[in-house]
Amino acid sequence: MITIGLAPGYELGQMCRFSVSPLFEMAASLHTLAQRVPHALHQQWCQETRDKMQKQDIHTEWLYFAPVFAESIPTICLPLGIEDVLEMELSIETVYDQVGMIPDDVFIESVTESVNLYKWERQLTVLPIEIDLEQNPAAVKSRFTLFISSYLRLIFHPLWEEFAHTISTELGQAKKRTDHPEELAVFLQNFAPTVRYLEESKSFRLAGHGEELQVDAQEVVLYVSWFLSQRVIYYMSHDAFFILYNTLLLPTSEQQAE
Repeated sequence: MITIGLAPGYELGQMCRFSVSPLFEMAASLHTLAQRVPHALHQQWCQETRDKMQKQDIHTEWLYFAPVFAESIPTICLPLGIEDVLEMELSIETVYDQVGMIPDDVFIESVTESVNLYKWERQLTVLPIEIDLEQNPAAVKSRFTLFISSYLRLIFHPLWEEFAHTISTELGQAKKRTDHPEELAVFLQNFAPTVRYLEESKSFRLAGHGEELQVDAQEVVLYVSWFLSQRVIYYMSHDAFFILYNTLLLPTSEQQAE
């Protein structure tokens, strides 16, 4: 159970906000692409993207870096995962620069963590990227940055332009739900059915999340996602509680009315 205590004297409209991160979406799209059986919503896109990668000669590089994204989205790509590196809102043009600014030691730690998880899940021995991380980590980061640059230019940027309007519309609609905590709780129940707002303690409670955890948040930030492979993920960072949810998996107005 997670209990999110709101700041004293809070105004929900100021304390709770919605956003979107192109950096996270890019990483989430690569995570989706690395799945053996992607969600039905993304299957056609995955097939088309693999075909494009082969035609654009970046498929070999993708196979090299796929273990980094296969099991999870790397922590270096989570919104506000690193102070002063991953900002709350990024324009698509800045994603390449943000990747390049990640400190080498943070990059190595995050990528190694992702690769180890990939190996553990498949009980593998040694991967090429793992050897390179030990022998020349700087070269791996440079290679990663070049791959991301190609992926952004050839695949993701055109895609972002297609669905950015849809996400922008969702953001506009979502912001209207933050005026009152009860309304926000009803909205959160679309992807977290156990959430409740407790008026007496001025807090939100999410049941069914392991051991009891009390967090006092100065801010609640909801990130709209297109490629998140599950309905929702939560984490706490820098006195803010983050909720990332997939807008495609929200029930439609017709489903809500049933």
